[in-house]
Amino acid sequence: MKIIKKASFFTFAFVALISCRKAELEDNSLAALNTAVSAEEASTMIQYAISSETAGLSTLVTDLSSLTKIKNTPSYCGKSKDSTVTKSKSSASSLHSYSYSMNWSWILNCSTTKVPSSFTNKSSFSGQYKTPKVISSDNGESNMTIAGLDAQSTNYKYTGSYVKNGTQSLSIVQAKDVTSTITLNITDIQVSKSTLKIQSGGKASVVIEGKSSTGKTFSYTGTIVFNGNGSATININGSKEYNVQI
Repeated sequence: MKIIKKASFFTFAFVALISCRKAELEDNSLAALNTAVSAEEASTMIQYAISSETAGLSTLVTDLSSLTKIKNTPSYCGKSKDSTVTKSKSSASSLHSYSYSMNWSWILNCSTTKVPSSFTNKSSFSGQYKTPKVISSDNGESNMTIAGLDAQSTNYKYTGSYVKNGTQSLSIVQAKDVTSTITLNITDIQVSKSTLKIQSGGKASVVIEGKSSTGKTFSYTGTIVFNGNGSATININGSKEYNVQI
C-alpha cells in the first residue's frame, strides 16, 4: 500500500509540473500574440541589424577597418573622399541573402605634424535582406570615429551611431508585418587590425521602436555586448538576455 501511495504521489507531482509548464507556455504565447513585437522578436531584429549574414553593422566595421588599414598614411591626412559601395549575397545553398547600396564619406584626421589620429566615416545605405525569420526592406545611416591608428594598438576602436529604418515581415513567434527603427549608440567596439573581426568586450546601447500592421506600437531599450568569435549578447529591457551569432 505504501508503495502504491508513493507512486501515486510522484505521478501527481509530475502531472502538476507538466500542467504548470504548459500553462506558462500558453501564457507566454498569449502575451506574444497580444504584443505588437515580443522581446524575442525585438532581439532577432536587432541581431540581423548587426549581423554579417545580412550586411549589418558587423559588415560595415569590417569594411571600414579594411579601408582604414589602407588609408592610414600621412599622404591621406586631411583628405576626404566620397564613394559608393554595393554589396550582395545570394545563393541556392544559403538561407541568408542581401543586396545593399552604400554611400561613404570619409576623412583621415591628423596632427599638425601629419601623424594620423582618427578616421571619420559617415555613410548611408538602402537595400534588403532575407532570412528564414525576417525579411526586411530598409535604409539607414551611420556616423563612426575610428581610433587606435598608432602602430602600438592592436585593435581599432569604434565609437559612433548606427540607425536602421525599415519594414519587416516576421516569422518568429507568429507571422506579422512591422515598421521599425533601430538606433545603436556605440561606446566601444574593438576590431582586430590583423583579422578585421570584432573582439570581445565591445558595447553598444540600442533602442528599437515601431508599429505593427494592426496599429499596435512597440518600444524596447537594451544593450549589446560583443563577445568575440562572431557572437554577441543582447539584453532587452534589462531583464531578458539572448546570445546570438553575428
